[in-house]
Amino acid sequence: MPFLKGWAQDASVWDVFRADPIVYEPFLEHVEALMRGPSSLSAAEKELIGAFVSGVNECDYCYGGHAAVATIFGVDSGLFSEVLTDIDSSSADEKFKPILKFVRKLTRDHQSMEQSDVDAIFDAGWDEKAFRDAVAICGMFNLMNRMVHGFGIKDFPDRHAAMARGNVKYGYIQRFRDALESEGYPGTEESASAQVVRS
Repeated sequence: MPFLKGWAQDASVWDVFRADPIVYEPFLEHVEALMRGPSSLSAAEKELIGAFVSGVNECDYCYGGHAAVATIFGVDSGLFSEVLTDIDSSSADEKFKPILKFVRKLTRDHQSMEQSDVDAIFDAGWDEKAFRDAVAICGMFNLMNRMVHGFGIKDFPDRHAAMARGNVKYGYIQRFRDALESEGYPGTEESASAQVVRS
């Protein structure tokens, strides 16, 4: 059950976002740009990184939801447990394994990152944009995992498929704005951040 007593037992991260739209509209614009914007990493690879980081953090809510999104984008559903068990022996693309190792270390032991961790990514053939995006995705999912646990949001596995379909169809920011519009929030006609500046 969520730690805020006024929230429904089945509250989701969207309840967090809707509670503070001025804060989270810019955040979701950032997420949209990061997860769906131009990159050397595909949308499937980005979602796999997000699901993997969430699995490392044992955040079932984010892991299940984003694994479902990655699956829609073409990631084999069996790959998630493989990489969480052992990256080296997994069926992940050899080129992608250094990125997974990097984000796992950045999540578990961020103070011990070394140049060699980064060089392994470049040696595998990735460019700097892929590296920058991998770092940002790792950081963003670590943030979200801690928000989910901090607010006491529980996982409902039966929601993963529907959440994933909505994510793929509408993206991150449009789902948020559609939800606000249905609730009559005025920030749908001009951005919430613009309202702050104007006021």
